[in-house]
Amino acid sequence: MARGQIKTLTDRGFGFISAMEQTCSFTCPRWRAKASSTC
Repeated sequence: MARGQIKTLTDRGFGFISAMEQTCSFTCPRWRAKASSTC
């Protein structure tokens, strides 16, 4: 895989995780520090 492709996938992954964290911060803020990607 090209480095650019990996970076794009990584950026998308972090964007997804960030959105998940924002959602989780409303639903279960206590777990946010422990589970960064899931709630």
